[in-house]
Amino acid sequence: MQENGYSTSSFGKDHNTPAFAASAAGPFDQWPSGMGFEYFYGFVGGDANQWQPNLFRNTTAIYPYVGKPGWNLTTDMRAPWETGKIADGIKGECRGGLSEIEQVQ
Repeated sequence: MQENGYSTSSFGKDHNTPAFAASAAGPFDQWPSGMGFEYFYGFVGGDANQWQPNLFRNTTAIYPYVGKPGWNLTTDMRAPWETGKIADGIKGECRGGLSEIEQVQ
């Protein structure tokens, strides 16, 4: 997709990262950023608390829920698409909805 001018991203659950690599120490070759995605926002592993998940932006742990009562992962991931803007870190424009972009489930 990148060769045709599209930006690539992965949002949500990434269960492809092996357990031994699922930490901030890596290795990151089997994380979404190591598998060809320009941007990753989500969690690695098969499950997560939807109100206080172990989230990563690319390979950096983040805590967007701190100080935000009522924060929810699903709503937070939906926000960039509703506003028509790509999340921070992605180059270019959003050229369609989630149905046109490979989505990690």
